[in-house]
Amino acid sequence: MRREEAEIFSRNEPSPLGSVESYTPGKRRWEYLPPMPTARCSSASVQTPSMLLVIGGVAQGPSDAVEALCLQENV
Repeated sequence: MRREEAEIFSRNEPSPLGSVESYTPGKRRWEYLPPMPTARCSSASVQTPSMLLVIGGVAQGPSDAVEALCLQENV
């Protein structure tokens, strides 16, 4: 299944989150994906046609973690 959109919930909240959800417009619904290895808040994210990258943020202190989610099957 191709992931149309993936969303990282990382707002300026007091506790880090590792949640990842995917929205499929054809189904009009959100589906949970496996959580990120590093829960965090205040991170940056960039989406390309095939990858979603999550960069930095705050976990128990500043995080230099960079994680990627492949958005296409068979890649």
